[in-house]
Amino acid sequence: MMKTTIQIPLVLGGLALGSALANAQGTPSTPVAGTQHSLALGLVISSQGTTTTKIKTRGSTTITTVTEPIIVTKRFSNRELLNLLVTKGVITSITGWSLSYYTDLTGQNVGTYIVKSGATPIKIDSYLSLGTPSASLQQSTSQTRTTGTTSTTTVTGWNLSVIPVQVGAGFHAQGALSNDTSTSATNATTIQDFEVDGILGTDAYDPTTGAPVPFVSSANSILQGWIYGGWGQSANLPSSPLSYTAS
Repeated sequence: MMKTTIQIPLVLGGLALGSALANAQGTPSTPVAGTQHSLALGLVISSQGTTTTKIKTRGSTTITTVTEPIIVTKRFSNRELLNLLVTKGVITSITGWSLSYYTDLTGQNVGTYIVKSGATPIKIDSYLSLGTPSASLQQSTSQTRTTGTTSTTTVTGWNLSVIPVQVGAGFHAQGALSNDTSTSATNATTIQDFEVDGILGTDAYDPTTGAPVPFVSSANSILQGWIYGGWGQSANLPSSPLSYTAS
């Protein structure tokens, strides 16, 4: 997987997934075949600290020092997200739970979930969501195999696009999405591993109410990092999952 280190500015966009990763929201009413990707988050949050003023007097000279610090960046990985879901009452413990991202066999989005053996999957799109990729660049190779009078063409490719990211109730960011795809006459589009690099978002406010994002301790915060989706594995898509709204 080729990585990119570009940084892309804040976006306030819709969150209906589309393009290479997806463009259909919702969950099938009955279990159907799809692809499940494990998710790994490498995010950090930096926030503006409290301004402090120190005054020193040396003889007839007064020195006033004003410090405006940036709070030490807060790591936001899978563990922090799961712990957030505990504090919000979505789950009672992080033990056994992991993050997964589902697509159907055509590459359409089904959503972000936490999963646990023996438990009903819980949809958490309101806590972690990928938006509609745009400005896509595509690289592909087409190979046709002919046996007798039967020909089968397989197209493999790599995509690079810009994608909105939402973390929590109103933390909007954007990054560079890259993913591998494979399509043939006998197989629908397969989304393999994918990566969102160069994530950069500002102003951790709900755009409607102006309220700070619930899990960020102060306003004027910066979100940076990456999201990696592991190699997809065949799986039945979740049916009738539990679902929560970020609060």
